[in-house]
Amino acid sequence: MNGYDNITTSSGSRSMTQPSLASSSLPPLSPSSSTFHCNSLPSMSFSLSAPVESRDSSIKLPPSPGNFSSSSSVDGDEDASWLEFGSSDYTDDELNKIAKSTKLQEIAKSTKLQEIASDPKKVRRILKNRELAASSKQRKLKYMIDLEHRIKFLENKNALIFEKIKLLEKDKTILMNEKKEITIRIESLEQQAQLRDALTEKLHVEIERLKYRREFDRSNMQGMDPNMFTWSQPNLGFYGQI
Repeated sequence: MNGYDNITTSSGSRSMTQPSLASSSLPPLSPSSSTFHCNSLPSMSFSLSAPVESRDSSIKLPPSPGNFSSSSSVDGDEDASWLEFGSSDYTDDELNKIAKSTKLQEIAKSTKLQEIASDPKKVRRILKNRELAASSKQRKLKYMIDLEHRIKFLENKNALIFEKIKLLEKDKTILMNEKKEITIRIESLEQQAQLRDALTEKLHVEIERLKYRREFDRSNMQGMDPNMFTWSQPNLGFYGQI
């Protein structure tokens, strides 16, 4: 055999040769399962001997416009076509996230589509990282807003505290002046009390001296003869003359 088989039609008038699949060096037309696993690009190749159901299942139609977001359709067919890779490996929610992810669009433009389509874990990891980054950004934004509110609250509270401090300083000045006045009055009263005590002491000493003098005079009067006073009196005349 030279690699060609003779095929005779039903009329027997004409014959044609066709290369034998067994002896041909070309690969078979029907793709293997490993080929589909490694390359998930849309393929139109199918086996002639395969049944109709298998041929239909091996054909991947081009993506419908409804599967893309509005942002993807605006960028053109080149930016939107890669979103349909491995659509059986992703859910609708994940496909929508893929369509909205600028990171995946940059990767799709800079790398081969087969490398992305064959690694759904990498795509999911990128989506997860983007979600975590977005949530982290939201938390940071919320934290910054809370900090700004706290700063404004503390500034207002600080202003009120300064006003109270000024009022307290004024009250302190008034109280210090009153304290000085009270201190002066206390010193004056203490001086008056000291003078009063000194005067009282002098009066007490004078009273004691007078008492002692009175007792002394009384004792002297009791020791003297009363006739001495009569003898010493002069003789008065009729008219009271001597």
